Amino acid sequence: MISIKIQCGCGQRYAFDAEPIDGQMPAPVACPACGADGTAAANAAIAQSLASAVGPSSPAVPGGDEASSPPLPAGASPPPPAPRRPPGSATVTPQTGLAWYEHVWIALPIALVGVGGAIGGACGATAWAVNRAVFGKTSSPVLRYVWTGLVSAAAVAVYLVLAAGFISLVGGLGGARGSKPWQTFNSPEGKFRALFPDPPRQQVETALFLKVHSVTCEQRLSAYVVMYSDFPEALHVSPTDKFYDGSRNGALGKDGKLLQEKSFTIEGFPGREIQLTKKNGRVFIVDRYFLAGNRLYQIMSVVPSASRSSTNIAYFLDSFHLVKP
Repeated sequence: MISIKIQCGCGQRYAFDAEPIDGQMPAPVACPACGADGTAAANAAIAQSLASAVGPSSPAVPGGDEASSPPLPAGASPPPPAPRRPPGSATVTPQTGLAWYEHVWIALPIALVGVGGAIGGACGATAWAVNRAVFGKTSSPVLRYVWTGLVSAAAVAVYLVLAAGFISLVGGLGGARGSKPWQTFNSPEGKFRALFPDPPRQQVETALFLKVHSVTCEQRLSAYVVMYSDFPEALHVSPTDKFYDGSRNGALGKDGKLLQEKSFTIEGFPGREIQLTKKNGRVFIVDRYFLAGNRLYQIMSVVPSASRSSTNIAYFLDSFHLVKP
């Protein structure tokens, strides 16, 4: 039995044991990744192994072609014969590591972090995790790229839908608190409470394994929003500066102008607060976002720039509190 190692032209390495017949492979062998024929390379490896095994000539041993085994001690039983695989068999053991271009391919959705902020990062990270699972469980190299390409495209489509909803929300909003008292809204599922001027509208967008929950109260010229989404635990997200920078860039978009940015802590969880304008300066937004475990929260006040000094902004933002279930 000879151990054979081959590197295919596609970059895949694989190894197997084979019993040669007349110095050749007993059966054809193919690359487990791309299916290319590896029989010729295996035959070359067998020839090299046999040549190395022959080495310099040794003196003949009287009484046979093979050296005699040393005598056994009295009363000892001879060792059992080593198991042999039948001629014509070969066991291929592919290596599980991915080539560099495969890592790049499955990580393409991560680019959404740079252009889509927190929502884009959630969509991209989820698609990346799904792509890794598909590459590990799909044996066909063609289907690997087909399925992972569809997953990446779906992540982009979901992000565009969610981003379009956010843009439509801030399209022409602003605000001023009236005389009617604000109402406390409790969300057992969201594990938070906040004050809203009117009963808010709740909505859930589902994308792959990600759910984005939004609680929105829209008035004639104002909007008050709480959004939250849960990252898969396997991603191990953390409140790093890079993560929050991506959220800020996603909120600014193409027409946003950053006015102020600062760190803050809410009930022990670090986060960011940004102030920005949109729609050529006509809309003023204060956006707070932070991670609590694997859950990302965003609390936003949207008002016209003429009302940026309104006390409603801080009134709403400061009314947000986490609650235990």
